[in-house]
Amino acid sequence: MSLSDCDLELLESHLDGELSVADDEALRERMNIEPELATVLETLRAERNARRGAFLTMEPDDAAVERFNRSASREIQRIDREGFWRNTASRLRVVAAAAACLVIGFSVARISDSGVLNRGPRATIGALDPASPAVEVILTDSQGRRLGVQRFTSQERAQQFVTDCKRWQEQQERGLNGIEVTPVSQPAEQF
Repeated sequence: MSLSDCDLELLESHLDGELSVADDEALRERMNIEPELATVLETLRAERNARRGAFLTMEPDDAAVERFNRSASREIQRIDREGFWRNTASRLRVVAAAAACLVIGFSVARISDSGVLNRGPRATIGALDPASPAVEVILTDSQGRRLGVQRFTSQERAQQFVTDCKRWQEQQERGLNGIEVTPVSQPAEQF
């Protein structure tokens, strides 16, 4: 005789202790009449005990739980440290790049202001207007900016002025930064 699902459910309820006293007595009387029902109940009880025993062996003891907690805690701390340094390194890269740009900018400005890059002539002599017989000397500062023009009637007087200005400039460079003289060009003799 095979048991119905209703009978199996009734046996499971009996094992769980969910039957009322009247239902439990009726089941016991039925098991006395139907020995197969009692055999199935013992099989279900044995299976339930086997499962309970298997689950108990799978459950970790307190030492295993403590080891797992320590291991998980160390791993979480490691991940937190890595995330912290990854975020910090990213921010530091941006700050370092900005600082490098500032250093390069200030260095270029300082070098260009020092006159190291000005390798051109300091004084230029020549006539700005080719039709004019006058000789003109352009006065420039240390950055090559044009400060003024001095006109002379002869090449000799212009050359003397340039020589005097260079001498004065050398004296100033020993003491103070002054005005530099830059001759324009050598004109053809026109008198």
